[in-house]
Amino acid sequence: MLFEEKERNDFSLAKHQESTFEYYDRSATELAVKVRTLLNKWFENYPEEDKNNLQSRLEYEFESCFFELVVFQLFKKMGYEIEIHPSLPDSKKSPDFLMKKGVDEIYVEAKAIKDDTENAHNKIRARVLDRLNRINTPNFYLSINEFVLKKIKSPSEKKISVYIENEIKKFDPDEVIENKNKYLDRFGPQIIYENEKVKLEVTLIPIKKEFRGRKDRKGSIGVYGDYGVKWNNIVEVLTNALSKKAGYYGKLNKPFIVFINYVGDHILSQHNIYDTLFGREKVIFENKKPVSIQRELEGFFGDGLNPNYKRLSGVFFTRIFPSNLHVAEHWLVKHPFSNKSIDMNMIDLKRIELKTDRIIEFPGKKVSEVLGIPEDWFIPNF
Repeated sequence: MLFEEKERNDFSLAKHQESTFEYYDRSATELAVKVRTLLNKWFENYPEEDKNNLQSRLEYEFESCFFELVVFQLFKKMGYEIEIHPSLPDSKKSPDFLMKKGVDEIYVEAKAIKDDTENAHNKIRARVLDRLNRINTPNFYLSINEFVLKKIKSPSEKKISVYIENEIKKFDPDEVIENKNKYLDRFGPQIIYENEKVKLEVTLIPIKKEFRGRKDRKGSIGVYGDYGVKWNNIVEVLTNALSKKAGYYGKLNKPFIVFINYVGDHILSQHNIYDTLFGREKVIFENKKPVSIQRELEGFFGDGLNPNYKRLSGVFFTRIFPSNLHVAEHWLVKHPFSNKSIDMNMIDLKRIELKTDRIIEFPGKKVSEVLGIPEDWFIPNF
């Protein structure tokens, strides 16, 4: 099994500096129990001869192994026979899977990705947030509104936490609740710490009197907000990941789909998926008046006259973690100009296709439906 059966009594929050595997392996929370049980069950279905490889990688490649298990289980549930790392006729390299159902066969590559430039900043943020989570705030939760690192140099976690803790002492939670209207769209007063290395903006959220000072509270931070979310560069990150995989195995004799799980800090949305694959939007004018919005068709797929990466049959994007299995969105998109075209009806998921210059969305199941994940899989409890 992936996670051994042992007694676990640690209900503390995940630490920002510990690995995902370390957290799920030590935690006694309801979600962690569910995740361990589910992944162990999925692992039982994995081919016996391939279990050792997956298990040996789990501790240091959790995101990749988790996504490989998701993709394996997804196709298993859809009735496919699955071969791990199949041999290719014209290459010594092997994709992750060969999916077989009747006469239909598909090569599938599963890849978890992030923007490598995020790593240095994320490590610094992790140290600061871990320190903030340990400060004494019996009357308030912290909401992290903004966290900007101006340099890749670590600020003093101690100075930041001492400053925030001293500022909190200036506020009375009952007065904040009584005068909540003066904070407009905020829940409470703001505290800003800024120097040449960092800018940190925190909102104090008052705790109701009956819940103050509870010993079972799991940390000072109640809301992380979107401080780490980035809008720029996401198209470049997705395009680079697809480009590396699209031609990696050379000329293939079967359809080939790349499954991408984006686990970085950007927001993944249908808009930036379309920008990546079909090109950015442009406004069409007639007589100096806007009449329609169209795609440039200079995205990853190219267009009918100048198609790109024709060895690829389709792509699948998602942003899935153990905690959001019940709500994770996906985008399964057929390559409109592929040399190895595929009938997407053979995959029982909602999908997207380009037909006569129109992007058409076809109904189908969500990942959670196929995997049988209940709607109440995870309900955050602050």
